[in-house]
Amino acid sequence: MIARPRSSCATPGEPAVRSCKSRRTLVLRAVRSVEAAVEYVRSCPEMAAVLGSGGGSSCHVHAVALPQGRINFVYRVCSCSNCSSPPAAEGAAAAAAATADGSAAAGDGAQTDHGASSRTPPAPCVLLKYCPPFVRSLGDGEGGFPLTQERLAVEAAAQAAFHAQCPGHTPAVLAHDAHEHVLVQQYVHGHVELTAAMHAHGLAPSLLGRQLARFLASTLHANSVHARGEAEMVALSRVFANAEIRAANECVVLTDAWDASAVSNRVPRGVEAEVAALRGDAEVSAARAALLHEYRTSRECLLHHDLHPGNILVGVAAPAAEQEQPGAELEQTAERQGAEKLRREPSSERGSVEPGLLPSGAAGVGSGRTGGGASSSDRVQHGRSAASSMYVIDYEFATLGPMAYDVGCLLGNLLLALLTLAVADGTYGADRGRQRVWLLATIREFVDGFLEQLEDQLQRPQQQQQLEDQLQRSQQQQQQQQGRPAGGGAAGCSRVRPAGATSEATPPPDTVVARVWRHALGYAGLSLVRLTVGVHHYAPMDELGTERQRAAAATAALALARVALLASCSNGSGSGGRGQSGDTASAHAHAPSGGSGGDGSPLSIGELLDVAARLAAQAQQQAAL
Repeated sequence: MIARPRSSCATPGEPAVRSCKSRRTLVLRAVRSVEAAVEYVRSCPEMAAVLGSGGGSSCHVHAVALPQGRINFVYRVCSCSNCSSPPAAEGAAAAAAATADGSAAAGDGAQTDHGASSRTPPAPCVLLKYCPPFVRSLGDGEGGFPLTQERLAVEAAAQAAFHAQCPGHTPAVLAHDAHEHVLVQQYVHGHVELTAAMHAHGLAPSLLGRQLARFLASTLHANSVHARGEAEMVALSRVFANAEIRAANECVVLTDAWDASAVSNRVPRGVEAEVAALRGDAEVSAARAALLHEYRTSRECLLHHDLHPGNILVGVAAPAAEQEQPGAELEQTAERQGAEKLRREPSSERGSVEPGLLPSGAAGVGSGRTGGGASSSDRVQHGRSAASSMYVIDYEFATLGPMAYDVGCLLGNLLLALLTLAVADGTYGADRGRQRVWLLATIREFVDGFLEQLEDQLQRPQQQQQLEDQLQRSQQQQQQQQGRPAGGGAAGCSRVRPAGATSEATPPPDTVVARVWRHALGYAGLSLVRLTVGVHHYAPMDELGTERQRAAAATAALALARVALLASCSNGSGSGGRGQSGDTASAHAHAPSGGSGGDGSPLSIGELLDVAARLAAQAQQQAAL
């Protein structure tokens, strides 16, 4: 049976079921090969219709196994009607290219279209994901890791919910087959995962900070207790319980890296003393315990829950025929509106990085527009991009939790990228100085933009209530002037709240924003630690050329993690992470021993980046010795 998620996410849950009547009685139970993927599509006319091909054995489609899938089997399935090369040859070429450019480290939903530089419009394609009852990369035999197949139903529902709120940054879900554990979604041409874009290609997407802020602010708030209320969140908690994934994620992200006896940990050589000191720090342990408690108990919003650069796709060059791809029409309107808004804004208000700060040859990247008259193929060939699109993929870890978790985990990953770039000069064959400037600006734009938009969204209901209160007061005054009892019943009891009062169940927006930022600092610190000494490392850091480089980056990451974790314990209301620049940061930010602002307020994003920049410079010097 084919299930198509609802277009609205008023109540994300089980999508409506639509049967595939002509499906063969004995359908393949495991789509673990290219042949099985083609057979699956041929057995379902709905999928053939999406690709513009006829059903049955005459269905002209071909599939390419994408090497990026670590947990699931992932395929690009395309119509053959416009194929310019035999399917087998094209599939082999795509697989070879995917492996050659280092994109094999991408997440399950990652799509790397290595034909983006071709001037031949791509054939209609979709992404097909089969979810096995185990982790694909570990196999289903001895040494394998069993994993529930129900995670795919969670992914389908979560991706549909996120797409409804932010279609310009979330691929459309085209079909979900709960019986066969298959998910079919929009295939995004001309994109690479952000990890590869930064470290393998030297890209600097100028709009990335704004896009990340918009994506997180819109999706996290819309599916939160602040927008939906307690009753709806209780219902959502049943749909997105994802208990097995939550338990595994808690171990990997929050606890195992701090356990010296955990055999899965991988401590880099040269930082053993720093790791032991961090694990034994009483203040850090208290901060970590508070974050662990929040993670276990909070059901504030629907989280992506696996947000890192490997699950973020950035545009390399958008093919001319991209709008013809299945599902692409669902976000075109949103993209056009966003582009129009950017055109209306003065360039001074956009906060984008000046072209001069970007890697040489990145014409047009600073404004997000094509520059220099170069063709898309020329830009891709030179490893630079003027494309401005961004997509977030892989929603199978989705669950309810604290809003700060997604924000902090992504922040921690971006800070690791910054430290890695600081010691990577020559490792990837490029000077990374300008790229570090871009990344610092992008991180700040992401955090500032998210917090500002979140506060604005939180204030809207209160502003509406204030308008209603003012109207009722005006009506009461008119009634009193006319000698009638003030409204609210025979006794004249007013239903209007006192001016400035707020509901006890609804904390003021600035309090929520300050708390989200403070705790995001803590989750960023936990991410820095677990990606440095846990079972899964930040891959580009591991790939640095020398042991000295790796040790320098790891030392800086652990020092920065301590700063962030201690800052998460600060009780000051502060500025919600905004408003303080590195120039005004107090002396504590110049050394990795502090945890809050000089006035007792939480560490601002400016102060955090000041610390990060200084640690990056120290790491660069240490690596060069």
